[in-house]
Amino acid sequence: MLSLSFLSVEEIFGFAASLTLRLGLQIGAVLFVLAVLDYLYQRYEYEKSIRMSKQDIKDEFKNTKAIP
Repeated sequence: MLSLSFLSVEEIFGFAASLTLRLGLQIGAVLFVLAVLDYLYQRYEYEKSIRMSKQDIKDEFKNTKAIP
């Protein structure tokens, strides 16, 4: 960064552009990984929430036996 004062304006803009592009790609990659992990966690939580409890299974079994 300190050596930028010795460069021309075009070189400074080139450096800033490449730095911005690199940072954007790295941040995008991190956000993509976080999105995949969040998707997997949300799917796990959803499937866990729709499972029947043991009491629900017992109640449903009783109801199906009671119907002739």
